[in-house]
Amino acid sequence: MRVAITGAGGQLGSAMRLTTPPEVEAIWLGRADLDITDPEAVAHTASLKGIDVLINTAAYTAVDAAEDDEAAALLLNGEAPGHLAERCREEGAHLVQLSTDYVFGPGVPHRPLTPADPTNPDTVYGRSKLRGEQLAGENSTILRTAWVYSANTLPEHRDFVSTMLRLEKTHETVTVVADQHGCPTYAIDLARAVWEAAQQQPGVVQHAVGEGQTTWFELAQAIFAEIGADPRRITPVTSAEYPARAPRPEWSVLASDYALPEWRSALRRALAAKL
Repeated sequence: MRVAITGAGGQLGSAMRLTTPPEVEAIWLGRADLDITDPEAVAHTASLKGIDVLINTAAYTAVDAAEDDEAAALLLNGEAPGHLAERCREEGAHLVQLSTDYVFGPGVPHRPLTPADPTNPDTVYGRSKLRGEQLAGENSTILRTAWVYSANTLPEHRDFVSTMLRLEKTHETVTVVADQHGCPTYAIDLARAVWEAAQQQPGVVQHAVGEGQTTWFELAQAIFAEIGADPRRITPVTSAEYPARAPRPEWSVLASDYALPEWRSALRRALAAKL
């Protein structure tokens, strides 16, 4: 199976390199290799000739910055998947488009959210990713995820877990939001789910997250406990007490279509840099 992966230098792209199935001929495409926001470049690049699957992990992920840079976020997250989908149609290839819990927005029911639940994003980032879902079209698999981290497995990539590890060394106390709920997802486990999605039939929206739910505060406590630090050094705060340029989802608990490992065991593996 010949598979092209865009966003190859990002966190998920890097995790996919570490989990590539032996039967896959992988074509790794970073920003310097292909500008996916340029329809002419996508239409004519030889890199996508003869592919069976295209996995798009490239994204504008600076959630706060997107509020003041909507055009750039919509270009990369929204329009680019449409260009990739058009090339996939020409090649007869299957597009796997990565998406996010941010497409749901506020006011969702407090139960694991399914792909059938209505979307209503309240951020530029969420709207741009929803636009990407729409333009990816029917010949694609939309794979939504949330709370992705890689910690010590890919230390060059910043995420919540690596941030907590850094703050534990530099701060006596750390404040963490305690009223946002989600499913921590180890990038290595997510990568395996993406490879699995690549071998399925297109035309579906799916979710892939770690098993179990928690809050950012409880996740931070678990990180400290795992490394032998005192979890009492972490102070819980509300979202209102920790304002951000873009609102964060209060509820990011997704019903997973893939049996990813339970989040605490996955966290231990990530801190130990184990695949």
